[in-house]
Formats: sequence, structure tokens, C-alpha cells
Amino acid sequence: MHHLWNSVPEHQIRVSRYPAFVQARMLSTRLPGKSLRVICGKPLLEWVMESVALASLVSGVYLLTSRDRSDDPLAELAARMGVRVYRGPLEDVMLRFLEAARQYNFDTILRICADNPFVNPDEIDRLCNFYAKSNHAYAYNHVPSEGNGYPDGLGAEIVSVQALRECYPEASPEDREHVTAVVRQTSGRAGCTFEAPPEIRFPWIKLDIDTELDFVRMEALMQNIIARGLNPRNASEVCKVYAELWPPPVTA
Repeated sequence: MHHLWNSVPEHQIRVSRYPAFVQARMLSTRLPGKSLRVICGKPLLEWVMESVALASLVSGVYLLTSRDRSDDPLAELAARMGVRVYRGPLEDVMLRFLEAARQYNFDTILRICADNPFVNPDEIDRLCNFYAKSNHAYAYNHVPSEGNGYPDGLGAEIVSVQALRECYPEASPEDREHVTAVVRQTSGRAGCTFEAPPEIRFPWIKLDIDTELDFVRMEALMQNIIARGLNPRNASEVCKVYAELWPPPVTA
């Protein structure tokens, strides 16, 4: 396995580079254990963390998982890859993020869910550049929303720790499980996004894994991409192959 942690002391991290928090747990309600399900010889979580580490504006990769014993294998995988691990509450994921940010003294974090095997380094960098130039506390390009044209599962979210901290007291248990939802919903902290490049403007494409059917489809996609000699970390090639395998529904 590749060693992902390219050591940069936290106090020397430039403002334009951000720590990436990869969120994962084994007790997923819809597809338990999916983070360690193997796709083309590699666990899903390993695909995700390797891709995130390739983003030039990521200062370091951190696995955020729970203290529950069920998540020990995730922490062990991250340790073997040289990824730092923070273990916090199982259900209160928002608190897990706040605790980790406090421990490492971060004021801004990238959030990446570990169910996106095709999360893309270039799109992470595009998000970081957008956020750095904006005045928003939150920005995203991981889902097709507000007409941005993005596929579901290529990008990420970025949020200020202050915004998370301010929203925490008013967050419901469900909000705390989904971390950023309350930031988007709170007045004055509306989510901010931007348009996908034309070559990946496929808002009907779904690249994340929530169910067994999703897993089978993403495994087939990865196998097809590799068999063609293409790069699974080239977003345009991923979208092109997906569209060939599963064309969009024809509308009247």
C-alpha cells in the first residue's frame, strides 16, 4: 500500500490547502461493511483515500471513524496506509468532526464520504480553489444540486469549523449524523456551488454506493474502465464509460 501522509506540520499549512476528513463506519444502515468491500482487488475505503491524497490542495488525509469496536478494521487499514485516524462518537458524526478539528487545530475542513470510489482529485482541487476565493462558510460539488450539473459522487464538501460549531447546538440528531445539512439549512449559511465542466456535466450519473445494487454497478464500472486501459481517476473517462453502460432514460 502507498503511504499517503506527506507530513506537513499543521501550523505550516497554507490557507489555500485543506485537511481532508474521510468519513467512514462499518455499521452503515443500508449496506453494512461497505467500506471494506473489495472493488478490483482493493477495499472501497482504500480507493477513496488514495484518490483524496492525490489532490494537490489537500494538506493531509484523515480517517474519521467511530470508537466502536466494529470500526477497528477501518482504523487498521488507515494506519497501514499512513493515514491519521480520529475516532469519535458513532452516531454524532458532527461532534466527531468538531472534536477532530479541535484536536488538530483546523479552522476549515474538507468532508469526503467513503462511499464514493470515483471521488476525483481534480474536482477536489476545483472545490478548494472556489472556496478560497469565495466568502461562503460552506461550498460543495459532490451532488447535482442548484443546477450545477455535477454527477453524484465526484466531488466533496468544504466547511468552516466555526459554521459547524455555531450550528451544532440547534442540530437535530439526524442533522448531526449528516454533519453539513444544518449548515446548508441555516439562514445566512446557504450552500454554495458552481457549474461542472462540460466534459463531466452528467447530473443523472450516480457514483456513490448506498445499496448492494450500487456496489455491483460501481464494481462493473471499475472493471470496465480498467479493462479498457483507462484511468479511474480521470473524471471525464469515468463519466463517458458510465454513460455507455447505463444511458440516461429517454424522455418524451
